[in-house]
Amino acid sequence: MDKLTKWTLAVFFVFLMSIPGPILLLIYKIVISSAPENSVSLFAQRPNVAVILATYAFTMLGFLAAVIAILLNFSQSTTFKKYKNNKYLDIFFIIYFYCIITLALTFGASLLTLASASAEIFMRSALSLATNSVIQVATISTIIINICRKSL
Repeated sequence: MDKLTKWTLAVFFVFLMSIPGPILLLIYKIVISSAPENSVSLFAQRPNVAVILATYAFTMLGFLAAVIAILLNFSQSTTFKKYKNNKYLDIFFIIYFYCIITLALTFGASLLTLASASAEIFMRSALSLATNSVIQVATISTIIINICRKSL
């Protein structure tokens, strides 16, 4: 894989993993504007939501640390070497790094949800980022599972 293809794939995956949260938030706003009785009303429970999101972000950061340990365990397998030689490992690490950034931003936004000013914006941001990070963690998990499965 040449450099242009690698960076095109990396940008594509980063873009693809950045849109689920905002799209779901937009769909939610559209539904609420036409049917306000369907509102989830999470804002009243924002301290609890902030704690849940912060805990989720830290837990997933720990999971990502375990993922790297698993990946290093398979570093001598032929499947891993093929994966690395085809430059897919570079894309994996871009996705991995982006997931860490998203989880850190999720944690930060969830703490800012507890602030009195602009709490609603931070809460929406934290929920969108958490949604995106679920997609990212699922993608990373799928990649690791496939490497492990093919290495055995």
